[in-house]
Amino acid sequence: MSKTLIKEFYRTIQLDDLSISYSGKFTDSMTEKIIDLSEAYLDKDAKLSSLKRRTSFLVAECFQNVVRHSPHTKKKEDSHELEESFFLRFYENKCFIASENLIPNEYVDGLRSKLDMVNQYVTKELRTLYRTTLDEGEYSDEGGAGLGLIEMARKTGNKLMYSFEQRNEKHSHFYLMLVLENADEEGPVSDYQEELQIIIQIIKNVQRDSIFVLYKGDFEKEITEHIEHIIENNLDEQPDSLATKVKLFNAAILIMNIIGKFSRKKQNKHTGMLFIARSEEAYVLNATFPVSDDRRLLLKTILEGIRDASAEDIQLEYQRKLSQATHEPDLVQDLDFLQLARMSKSLDHEFDSPARQSDELVIQINI
Repeated sequence: MSKTLIKEFYRTIQLDDLSISYSGKFTDSMTEKIIDLSEAYLDKDAKLSSLKRRTSFLVAECFQNVVRHSPHTKKKEDSHELEESFFLRFYENKCFIASENLIPNEYVDGLRSKLDMVNQYVTKELRTLYRTTLDEGEYSDEGGAGLGLIEMARKTGNKLMYSFEQRNEKHSHFYLMLVLENADEEGPVSDYQEELQIIIQIIKNVQRDSIFVLYKGDFEKEITEHIEHIIENNLDEQPDSLATKVKLFNAAILIMNIIGKFSRKKQNKHTGMLFIARSEEAYVLNATFPVSDDRRLLLKTILEGIRDASAEDIQLEYQRKLSQATHEPDLVQDLDFLQLARMSKSLDHEFDSPARQSDELVIQINI
């Protein structure tokens, strides 16, 4: 994965207050982890706190919608094609909740009809529609009578944005996006077709590069502890040895610590982007974050020193700095970097636009 593609990807979501993408198996445990993260973020933002209850409900409902419309029998040899994707985005005081999954082609027409039917109604009419459907609807294993879709539209107050793309003769991609706005009163139903296409492209990029966890936002401890749980939960699904997964998990924690220490603050928050991807030969961890001019020189010195050092020299320097940590904590700012270098196959870095007052540092690690 080239640094140019990474930086372009970062710039697509760099104005987001928070973005979290997950690809893999959808479980109740993962649903809880995503809800915990969104609630922790909303608790810190007074402007968006009113969205908390509806966001939690809609995240859970969106996960259930994926399960409801996914194929019921998944052959082992096709399991890699049947993994689902979820994307949660807080941007411009709005919450975007999106999912992607493969559904059998025979489901498409019926599901599209239900979505179009729900989108014809305004919020007040949806209450009546829900009660009528509950009393008179015909139920099936593939999504009831559309009650979940009606309830999602009612809770958002916006249209259910969706798209179908045929993958092959058996399955189609189903993209669904919900939009929550921070409004006190009901307004006209909005259309977010442009935002849907942006999120679809993000999901495609995540899938193309085999990124199974992506996070962009605040790297304060009360937020990152929820990211740790999401990463840990996802690793349970990976086929690698326990030793490899432990190393990867520890590397992710170290990277989050680095962003929390060294990134340039925005609105008094340390922000950046972290993703974990799987390549044919290794796991790839990437951190991208803004750094101020005074931190750039320090980080450049640390990273170039590690790049030019042998594995033996890195080990000796790590042990020396570790012994200093108790007595001289201010002198061991590179301890996390040294630890990463010790456990990784490679550690690469690049500063973007060095002439600018504030650069973006890209760190890429292979485990």
